[in-house]
Amino acid sequence: MSAADPDIAVLEALSERFVAGMLGADAGLRRSLWDEADSGVLHVPEESPVPFQGWDALERHTTGTLKDIRSTARDRVVVKLSADIASVTYAMTWRATFVGGAYDGMHVAGDNRVTSLWRRRGDSWKIFHILEAPLSPLRHIRLESQAAYRRFWGA
Repeated sequence: MSAADPDIAVLEALSERFVAGMLGADAGLRRSLWDEADSGVLHVPEESPVPFQGWDALERHTTGTLKDIRSTARDRVVVKLSADIASVTYAMTWRATFVGGAYDGMHVAGDNRVTSLWRRRGDSWKIFHILEAPLSPLRHIRLESQAAYRRFWGA
């Protein structure tokens, strides 16, 4: 597929809307971008030890696990895998606060990579799978070490 493929721009814009939905904690907007015709939608978030599959699990996660979600995305890459399937991969920095459970009230943040799979539905595209993967802990240690060096040496 060529870079001039109009679906690429559409998928970039939809992906940006999805991230904006997280930024505003807009569950309705986020849900509207998922493929509601697919009962097996899957989200594997960085902050959870288990994946969320199906609408009940996804709703529990997006409305009852985190609040005050903020995120930014960069370095977006869109690849059409076929005429009706595409992947969108990007780097994301996020922060949120856990609600309930053992981590209630705990603030969390992360830098991760996200790959979302999109399926064409009529004239639009819908998400059916999202996988988030944290960056290497070594990278975080290196960044903290560099920040400490700058604080100490002023460079």
